[in-house]
Amino acid sequence: MKKRVALFLSILISASFIAGCKKKEASDTSSFSPKISSKSVETTSESSTDPSSGTSETEDTADSSSSDITSSTSDPGSDRSAKNAEYKTEAQKLAGQHGLTEEDLSGEYYYFVKFSEAIESNPNLGKFREFMYLIYPVVADMADYVCEDTFMTDLQKLSITYDSELTGPGAAGRYVEPHNVYLQESLRDKEIDTLPKVLFHELMHFLDYRLTGEKDLVYILDGKHYHPVDTNNFSPDELNRMILCEESWVLTEGGAEYFTAKYLSGDVEAYWDSVSFLVAIEYLMGEDYLNDLFFSWDSDAKLEELFLDAGYTEEQYKNAIATLNNETRPLYSEAPENPVSFDDILIDLYTHYKGENWKEDKNFLMILRDIQSFAPDRWDRSKHADFLHTIKIKSFNELQAYSQELLSDIPENITLSRLTLTLFLRDGQFVRGAIATMTDPNSGKTVPCIITLSMDNEANVKTGYEIQRIDEIMQKCFPDGV
Repeated sequence: MKKRVALFLSILISASFIAGCKKKEASDTSSFSPKISSKSVETTSESSTDPSSGTSETEDTADSSSSDITSSTSDPGSDRSAKNAEYKTEAQKLAGQHGLTEEDLSGEYYYFVKFSEAIESNPNLGKFREFMYLIYPVVADMADYVCEDTFMTDLQKLSITYDSELTGPGAAGRYVEPHNVYLQESLRDKEIDTLPKVLFHELMHFLDYRLTGEKDLVYILDGKHYHPVDTNNFSPDELNRMILCEESWVLTEGGAEYFTAKYLSGDVEAYWDSVSFLVAIEYLMGEDYLNDLFFSWDSDAKLEELFLDAGYTEEQYKNAIATLNNETRPLYSEAPENPVSFDDILIDLYTHYKGENWKEDKNFLMILRDIQSFAPDRWDRSKHADFLHTIKIKSFNELQAYSQELLSDIPENITLSRLTLTLFLRDGQFVRGAIATMTDPNSGKTVPCIITLSMDNEANVKTGYEIQRIDEIMQKCFPDGV
């Protein structure tokens, strides 16, 4: 993934950093392959499962094993390369008209022209039409997962509307498969600063569900992944042995928020622990693996196999995913009778995929430190509770002191709107981000912004930072108003 936040950057200050369709066929788990399943999605604003705020809810999941990653696609690369060469000039001209750079296109010129044609011919986007171009960098980076025929048609049918019936603290937005995004009326005015993030989050759900053509339940049998229709001709023995994969809300919601932070906002404002879980997965398995886990058709199976290959039994995985899902969507996912610790899950995966030295890995410890720090009843149940007690931030005062230390030498007088400077990976670099206010250097006025710090976890210091003014983001995202 290439850095996308620069698209919205109004102020940049830095010290040293500043597919073809997967049809209804069995998928071999030995290589990466595009994703499928069916769902509806919600985006929350001020109440999720973390100390500060919430942002979304959806349905679908993912799973994969093997750290040797290759993407499988049914669209021959040579054919797409020829089309990219043919459409390059037209795509570059269009990109310039919509504020996108050569980097944003990632060489996927053909898809961009088709993407633009679909957007411009869609009568249901209204003032959100221009915003749609901001998700193209994600599409370009995930081009191997694109099912052109269905995805471009879905783009033409996508509708984005305000919904007066979408109310409450946990319902800022909702994606309803296949073609509807609904936004809370409050995003027009009092919550307008959060509109870009909420909408982008919901559109990540749209990509998650529709980029590869469709989503479906997924079964595992003898190392292959199957749609329900594929099981119609299974023998009684095969039906008895196949595994119906559990839905993984931790991936669906955490992934939508994580990709929003990576490509748009530079901060995390909801599903903090779910995002931290995925940050750990990316750290252990790599960025390509995480991309495949979120966007491939058989995500639920791939996530389950990640655990099974690490030594979990099917029952242990069910308990683990139930714990993760309950922490992600407590109102919709029942807690298991014996919930496990997030930390233990990640330590188990680290030990299997990376080795026994997790206590010496400063990057990994920083991820563990952030998870459920204010919920000792959850990490106290860990097998490693005594050690975790030495690294967790256990009070708001401790967190505030840490945040102030990181921000103290920034001249724009940054004040966090929430205490959480969430750690995540962007372009292979650990960063921390949060919504905040800053002092405008020209007017002296206090204005809302997003602060993103690049981090050196070994030394536990920032190596650079960038600031995005929210009024500048709004002008970029919604030049015709909302």
